[in-house]
Amino acid sequence: MFKLGFKKLYPDAIIPSRSTKFSSGLDLCAHNVLKSVSIKRHYNMNIYEVHDNSLRLLERNIHSLKLNINERALIGTGVSVCAFDEYFDVNRIYDIDMQIRPRSGLGIHFGVHVALGTIDSDYNGEIGVIVFNFGAEHFTIIKDQKIAQLIATPLLCPNSIIELNELPETQRGTLGFGHTDNKTDL
Repeated sequence: MFKLGFKKLYPDAIIPSRSTKFSSGLDLCAHNVLKSVSIKRHYNMNIYEVHDNSLRLLERNIHSLKLNINERALIGTGVSVCAFDEYFDVNRIYDIDMQIRPRSGLGIHFGVHVALGTIDSDYNGEIGVIVFNFGAEHFTIIKDQKIAQLIATPLLCPNSIIELNELPETQRGTLGFGHTDNKTDL
């Protein structure tokens, strides 16, 4: 079994926790803005302007951030994480798959989503969450608001990687990207 250890990078940061006994994820809360970018699409053209708005966000400790339509931001959680074995051996990093996933309520109610992210076991910097506003209105992110969830599971990594000339034959073969929607023989 493994244990997760969190370090507060700021005294007022919130350590992630489960909302209920059987919650799969640990809630990640907004603490600061690391980067903000807006995207403007020109009418009837596939030309996009990307504006880095980070300079207007000089104060790292936010109380709120207005995320406009088609804007994205990298929100810091104010914490870092490490996985340990059951003996809390700090010299042994445990091989864990830690993923940042969206909160369904933000998506369905506001059109706000987060990018699926992976935190590698050897990364010990601040956990950041990429938040997108695909909604019809601006969305305000408030400090300490739950913005994403962290899922941690044991990771099985190959002990070797080899190159093959051919892969074994399967019934599916190379078919993909929706092919099972119209197939009845699989």
